[in-house]
Amino acid sequence: MNNPRKLYCRVFQTVFKIALPFLPYRKPKIISKIREEDIPALSHYADKEANPLYPVPVLMDARELEVFYRMIMEKQKGALSHE
Repeated sequence: MNNPRKLYCRVFQTVFKIALPFLPYRKPKIISKIREEDIPALSHYADKEANPLYPVPVLMDARELEVFYRMIMEKQKGALSHE
């Protein structure tokens, strides 16, 4: 890499490192629990999110996603009862 480009990259990185604490970030909203009535919609949207043109295998269909969401919901209930 040539020297002017190295200098540009270092200045660019330094400017963002200095500006990072001043950028407006918001705290992400934590979803507290999954509701039973939301599971069919969640699994439908997650199933439709997959792009058929992208060359990856399909891991779960909507029905398997519903089972997965119910497992997560049960784990959340157990974790909330121990608090």
